[in-house]
Amino acid sequence: MIRVESKEKGDLALAKVISKLYESNIKVALPISEHLPFDLIAIDNNCNLYKISVKYRKIDKHGSIEIPLRQISCNSKGYKIKKADLSEINIFCVYCPDINQVLFVKSQEVKESNVKNLFIIRVSEPIIHKNLKTIRNYKNYLNPLSVFDLHIVSSNDTL
Repeated sequence: MIRVESKEKGDLALAKVISKLYESNIKVALPISEHLPFDLIAIDNNCNLYKISVKYRKIDKHGSIEIPLRQISCNSKGYKIKKADLSEINIFCVYCPDINQVLFVKSQEVKESNVKNLFIIRVSEPIIHKNLKTIRNYKNYLNPLSVFDLHIVSSNDTL
């Protein structure tokens, strides 16, 4: 098995996300700085801008994908870890190589879930769970268009 380095994982996740967005007719702009709280900007067909944080995450031993709500940066003094400010991010896009899928999560949903450090999405069905309403199934996060506030112009709309 080939070991993939952290930077390469991030690059792969970014490439997968960009590909999925373009397939959905969502344009992408990449920031010049690496020291921003987001990794890319998505632009919908109404020219609305969305700040996206991209993550590379594998399925854990419990059959879940954990999305850490933090940002890690590196400089000459080492690594710096800080809690993600959800007001600076509109969407989390998570590439999971185990299922070769990109998951799209609105930051508003993360805020409303009141989680502190991790947002967890299930891939495998739990054996026993008391409250099935709280389980977030990964299949609900596969549609990129679900996280954009798109207004489709119909023939009844006036321009």
